[in-house]
Amino acid sequence: MMGPVFRLALSGRGLFFAAMTKRFLRYWLPVILWMALVFAASTGLGRSENTGRFFRPILIWLFPRISEETLDRIHYTVRKVSHFGEYAVLGLLVWRWLYYEPLAAGCRPRIYATALLISALYASSDEFHQEFVPGREAAVRDVAIDTCGSGFGLAALWTCRRVGRRG
Repeated sequence: MMGPVFRLALSGRGLFFAAMTKRFLRYWLPVILWMALVFAASTGLGRSENTGRFFRPILIWLFPRISEETLDRIHYTVRKVSHFGEYAVLGLLVWRWLYYEPLAAGCRPRIYATALLISALYASSDEFHQEFVPGREAAVRDVAIDTCGSGFGLAALWTCRRVGRRG
């Protein structure tokens, strides 16, 4: 029995490249673009001082009597929730890519675990990158937050798919 990858590869040169381009644009490109966005946020642009320039005025406008300590806590929390959220999206995009990619058909039985592993490895590489960015620091806790975010996104997806099959 010929697998879907070989059937596609042997079905004609034009069809193969057209299918590859369509799959790349639909499944690979969103993952690559999201990873690039995460990478950009790990540069100096994502430093606490820079994000504070945006959040602090909004918080002060909303709560004019807010203390400096409370401002710092909220800002810190928003930054960590952002980590969690951006990696929840990454986990979902990686799952989608693996689910629809014929070359990853061997991963299908472990698709959630594979998506989580890829997201965790990217989180680790992202933190490693921050070690070399002035004003940024690598933190194991951020890798844990990122990985938990991916895990949360994947768990939510798994739950929705299970509930969807019953109804």
